[in-house]
Amino acid sequence: MTPRALVLLLTLVATACAQVSPEELAARYELDKIQREEMIPSSAGEPEGDFEPSREPAPRQVRSTECPFDVESVEVDVECGYVALPGPNDSPRPVRVSFAHFRSSNKNPEPDPVIYIHGGPGGSVLADADSFYGAVVSPFIDRRDVIMYDQRGGGESSPLPVCEQAWRFDSNFFLEDRDHADVSVDYLDVLAECGRDISDNVLYDLASYNSVTHANDTIDLARALKFDQFNIHASSYGTRVAQTILRDHPEWVRAAILTGFYPTEVNLIGSVPSSFESALQTVFDACAADVECGPALGDPWMALDEAVALFNDSPLEYESPYFDVPALIDDDELVNGLHALLYSADAAAMIPDALIDFRDGDLDRLIRIGASSITDVADVAGFVAVQCNEEAPFTTTEQRDAAYARTRTVDRVNLVPGFIGSGLLELCPAWDTGTANPVANEPTTWDAPTLMFSGGFDPITPPGWASSTADRLANITLVHFPDRGHDADESVCAVDIMRQFIHRPDDEVDTRCANGALLQLDNHAGRLTDQGASDFVDSIFDIEAGEEVTWADVRVPDWEAYFIEDEDSYYREDDWLDPTILVIRNGSFNSSELTWYLEGYFGESFVTTDLADRFAGVWERRLLERIGTDMVAYVHIGEPGLTVALVAETDELATLERNIVFPVLQSFNLD
Repeated sequence: MTPRALVLLLTLVATACAQVSPEELAARYELDKIQREEMIPSSAGEPEGDFEPSREPAPRQVRSTECPFDVESVEVDVECGYVALPGPNDSPRPVRVSFAHFRSSNKNPEPDPVIYIHGGPGGSVLADADSFYGAVVSPFIDRRDVIMYDQRGGGESSPLPVCEQAWRFDSNFFLEDRDHADVSVDYLDVLAECGRDISDNVLYDLASYNSVTHANDTIDLARALKFDQFNIHASSYGTRVAQTILRDHPEWVRAAILTGFYPTEVNLIGSVPSSFESALQTVFDACAADVECGPALGDPWMALDEAVALFNDSPLEYESPYFDVPALIDDDELVNGLHALLYSADAAAMIPDALIDFRDGDLDRLIRIGASSITDVADVAGFVAVQCNEEAPFTTTEQRDAAYARTRTVDRVNLVPGFIGSGLLELCPAWDTGTANPVANEPTTWDAPTLMFSGGFDPITPPGWASSTADRLANITLVHFPDRGHDADESVCAVDIMRQFIHRPDDEVDTRCANGALLQLDNHAGRLTDQGASDFVDSIFDIEAGEEVTWADVRVPDWEAYFIEDEDSYYREDDWLDPTILVIRNGSFNSSELTWYLEGYFGESFVTTDLADRFAGVWERRLLERIGTDMVAYVHIGEPGLTVALVAETDELATLERNIVFPVLQSFNLD
């Protein structure tokens, strides 16, 4: 979690679950004036079913705002704003649907933009819209405008309250020295209290947060921006909103791209264990087919069961940068962390390695995987509101229990805060969400040409869901990526296919680049030794000086350490404007992922320096020079794929490169 994310977290906590009277709110925010000036007709809350929704044109007002992301880092003009829609029922406050409008680089763009519908439910795409540019904007921007928006109830679009009591509870969950099954019961009680608070608040009608409302908001947004038709690009839960649009408002849609497909008719609650097991099996099969990974790992399920049992019997302490005392990592965190890794191809490739390390007596990677659950904070209210309206009413406890009984114990992802899983059925009665029309749980049919992507080890929307729908409908082009997880639309191949499809959706698409793709396993990791140098201290993983460990486990004293699945990043943070960051990546060089750490990145290229600048003969030096702030990256030549990069102000780069980067490079044992 970056410092900016921590600020956002504190801001959310400060606004959590406050209850004041409608009169106080109207006076404080001049809501009567806002309603007169901004409210426009909306169909939020229209019933679902066999009907023709009334979408009569009405005057629309779009208000401009500052973008909540770094606009200078994208390659085209972008404008941000919101459309004000009526709040639910008698709420005195209108709902803002906030958006980012990326203008096409073409002077004469096509009249039908691409509207991106994000997953969830809940959360935000606008906060990180610049980081989505490659997969969401770049495939289409040369011919069309692209629009992203936050669904109502999350992010920048009149978010539902963040439950203060739940935020306080999160820390205790990871610090309590007792069985997490017991703690989970307490957590559901806390969330139930939050649901009752929101349900009692006149500003919110939880029954209006569902796919029908989100679909109608999409139409309202398109009309407000003066478009008569658009193309859909949707992922995960967003594909459920997309199906609702295709069912209720087909005249608005020229073509659709659906990735991580979530059919309206599936039982999500009961499918989580089997989807997780299938995804893990796909990764294990890739390992078994690899000449080095297969023999090293042996029986993967036995290794995983042994690891889960170890963490269950003896939870391990972890010196987390987010708590003053050690957190406890047990089997719950481990399983949830493994589930999260399967969303991304790069991260999933780490799973066999982690189990191989475990077999060799090294728990470091498994601890890190479990610890990743600690920072996975979800938009609980937005998630619960939709799922209690659309999923829980159509799933019985008997169906859930039968589905869980057919799978392994390790598959039952129902544990840490942010992933409520099967406990949703017990939680929903406290949340006054109402029940969706039964059509919300029936197969959806549509005629618009559609491109579908599925990932071979997607743990939450398994590939069978997309293939079943493609078999049922005649207008689907299905592309399966066996080497991807829930991120099937993020590869270079996928971007090229999307570009082709949106240009001519009725023509055959060349999908050959997806043929034969295999998961690239990461079982050649470099080794690093903390040599106890005076300029370094043990990392947050408490490695003893001189001990050989997997991955880069040293850092500069007093630099804040953060990590994702396959990289460490260390922030100097002399002040809030200090750009200095050290990044150590266990993987091949990827400029787009590294330049994520650069504020105001404009798309410049790294330049490979002379052979004489190679470090120790095996580290190739690459430099990206900008005005004021530069990045230098050292890329290991050959196997293993390793990258060490430094972001620093220009006048400090040489000194920090010598004092910080060189000792890190020297500490790798690549024999």
